Amino acid sequence: MKKLMTLILAFALIVTMAACGGNSSGDSSGDSGGGVSTPAYDLEAEISSIGKISEYDDAAKQAMIDEARAEGGDIDFKADGSVVYTDADGSKTVQNADGSWTVDTGDGGQFEVGSGDWPDNEFTKLLPKPDLPVSMTGVGTEDSDFQAVLVATIEQTRAYAEQVRDKGFTVDAETEDREIMGMSIYYYTAKNAAGYKVEVTFSGGMSVVTVKKP
Repeated sequence: MKKLMTLILAFALIVTMAACGGNSSGDSSGDSGGGVSTPAYDLEAEISSIGKISEYDDAAKQAMIDEARAEGGDIDFKADGSVVYTDADGSKTVQNADGSWTVDTGDGGQFEVGSGDWPDNEFTKLLPKPDLPVSMTGVGTEDSDFQAVLVATIEQTRAYAEQVRDKGFTVDAETEDREIMGMSIYYYTAKNAAGYKVEVTFSGGMSVVTVKKP
C-alpha cells in the first residue's frame, strides 16, 4: 500500500506543481482538535480533480516532464491520449485515454484507481461486499494478495470489520482502536479456518482492506 500511495501522490504532486507553477496556498482545513475522528479520505475524488492530463497545455506538460526527470523518473505522453509516469524504480502510474487510472507496481502488482467496483475474485469471495464507495482495488502487491481502499469513516470501518468477523475471520484476532495525537486509529486482523489473513484498517482518514494467502 505504501508503495502504491507513493506513486499516486508523486504523480499528483507533479501535476499540481505543473498546473500551479509550484505555488501552494498553504491552506489546511483539517480539524486538529483532540478526540475528533478524521473524515474519510476520498482518494477517487482527489485523483479525479487532476483531470485529463493529455489536455494540459504544452508548458504544463513540459513542466511535468522536467519535474519527473528531476525525481529520477519520466513521463510519456502517448499518441492515444494516455499518459505514463515511470518512477525511478520502474513502477508505472498510467492515466488511460478515458481518464481512468491503473498502476503497475513493478513487482507484478496491478491496481485500478477510481473504478468504484468491488471485484469478483478468490479473495472477495471470502469477504462481505462493502456497502461503501470503492476508490481503489488491486491484486498481487508487495504487501498483500488483495487490497482495496474504501471511502469510509472510522465508524463505518468498525462496522465492516464486524461483518468480516461474521464471515469467519476470527482466528488469532487482534484489534486496536485508539486515538494518537487527536487522530483516530483502527485495526482489525484475523485469519479464517483456511489460513487466509485479513486486515481492516483506518488511519489518516483512509480505510484499507487487505487479504493474504496462507
